[in-house]
Amino acid sequence: SILQNINITETLFCISSKSLGTIETKKNTKSIIKLLNSYEDYQPDKIKQSLVIATTNIEKAKELGVPESHIMPFDYSIGGRFSVWSSIGFPLLMAIGKSNFNNFLAGAEHTDNHFQNTPFHENIPVIMALMSIWYRNFVNLPAYAVIPYDSRLSNISAWMQQLMMESNGKMVDNNGDIVDYSTSPFIFGEHGQLSQHAFFQAFHQGKDSLPIDFIGVMEKGDRNQTFLLANMLAQSAALLRGNRSEKNSNSCPGNRPSTVILMKKLTPFTLGQLLAVYEHMVYTQAVIWNINCFDQPGVELGKKLACEIVNQIENSISPTMEMDPSTKNLLNKVLNNE
Repeated sequence: SILQNINITETLFCISSKSLGTIETKKNTKSIIKLLNSYEDYQPDKIKQSLVIATTNIEKAKELGVPESHIMPFDYSIGGRFSVWSSIGFPLLMAIGKSNFNNFLAGAEHTDNHFQNTPFHENIPVIMALMSIWYRNFVNLPAYAVIPYDSRLSNISAWMQQLMMESNGKMVDNNGDIVDYSTSPFIFGEHGQLSQHAFFQAFHQGKDSLPIDFIGVMEKGDRNQTFLLANMLAQSAALLRGNRSEKNSNSCPGNRPSTVILMKKLTPFTLGQLLAVYEHMVYTQAVIWNINCFDQPGVELGKKLACEIVNQIENSISPTMEMDPSTKNLLNKVLNNE
């Protein structure tokens, strides 16, 4: 645990939560306060000074005893997955410094201006959204891969997974009607060098196809980076060209879709640009699909059920009659430690 490797009394804890109502957030917050209280001579006022909170629920933050000057509010209309540009980004600011964070914001603003002011036929997020809808709704491809060829971007696939699937994984439109078309594809991905030896086999020879975004950084003077770029371009070319062989098992059909995104350098500014491009892409998808990309009722259902089950496990309460047979059986196994 990271708590075992830091000096608790000299650590600033940042709690980032829109509502301060999520069960894991509440438990983590209570655990931190309990831990701070366990230190001798660590006064309550000092405990309050060791916490900062980024939230829309100011009153709830005050109830925790955090000074108002340590509460960093942001607007309730900002969805969590779109909130890195707000006070939710405070840990990032602390990690990279004010100048870098301002450049990160400037990169996003540059993309915002491009999105707002550029005609559709030259508008990068709009074009990417239209391409993704073509593959999803007209070619009927159910998945979408994001493959970075730079270790510094190794988490972007997971970030994109939440951004698109939580935003647009909806079956009800803005009029409250169930849609008769597909919405968000399943998103996955991994660093290119790792995924080449994992699931690229299916990309090239699998029965099904899917669109792929390759992301590369063109920084010169680094042989390793050159090697990564060469591999990325080779994979894109192989997907396009394919390979014909007298032996069917060696043939690759080709004509498989991919998009290559090239960045001259990876800086806070260009990272801000990239993330904002994907955000506007997802928003544009939602407009075309006529769905709300800023809520997540499916996630809320899981949270509600989790609260009920936690209470049953902690208090050894037998499953209720209303519970489905599968969950009831599993809960009994947990309660009886079978």
